[in-house]
Amino acid sequence: QSIPVFPLRPRDKFPLISKQLGGHGHHDATTDKEVVDGWWRKYPNANIGLPATDFFILDVDQKSGGIASIRALVAANGDLPLTPMVRTGGGGLHLYFQKVPGLSSSVGRIAPGIDVRAGNTGYVVAPPSIHQSGLRYDFVPGRAFHEIKVAVGPAWLLTKAFGETSPKGVDNRVLPDSYRNLFTTGAAEGGRNSAIVRMAGYFLRENVDPLIVLGVLLAWNSVRMNPPLSDPEVTEILSSMCRA
Repeated sequence: QSIPVFPLRPRDKFPLISKQLGGHGHHDATTDKEVVDGWWRKYPNANIGLPATDFFILDVDQKSGGIASIRALVAANGDLPLTPMVRTGGGGLHLYFQKVPGLSSSVGRIAPGIDVRAGNTGYVVAPPSIHQSGLRYDFVPGRAFHEIKVAVGPAWLLTKAFGETSPKGVDNRVLPDSYRNLFTTGAAEGGRNSAIVRMAGYFLRENVDPLIVLGVLLAWNSVRMNPPLSDPEVTEILSSMCRA
């Protein structure tokens, strides 16, 4: 599968082609080989920008404490699945997960030093770009796109990425109409986990007993998910949210 890219300034993370010259930032990204080859013939030292349109990307910033944060999260919630991972030129990490419908970029919502790049609002610097420090962005051995499949983000990570928490947490609810629409339409493969997370988060914030929430989710999953998740998967998603 081709991945869209666009040029960034050399040793920088900002779009190379300015608005004055007709650039549109990460919206210029394309998989058109002729266009891409033309950019790098003209700008051979350009860094590579990769939009988050097709992914959910964890941007772990070492300087802001992101490495310590991700270790603490894993210790508390369980290991992250094996998925493409980049060691950035600044000593941080980019972890790529499968696209999650409805998820948008955020800064520090998951934990200090951990940002989300997702949807039409974010991008990251891709290998083999060069950081301003002179160090290169590079895939962790065995974790390049051609070596490993892009994994589905675990339920606990999706919970934190959406800002869906138990009643004692922060209320980041979406308009009720959005939930009614979600409840009516359900979700297809690729969006089922995030749909369960969002619906569970809504009920939990309304102080509905988790046992009742589980019953509703299991019934909803069986008739509105295409195809349904297994009952243990739904149960684990809710359990991870109650532990968060």
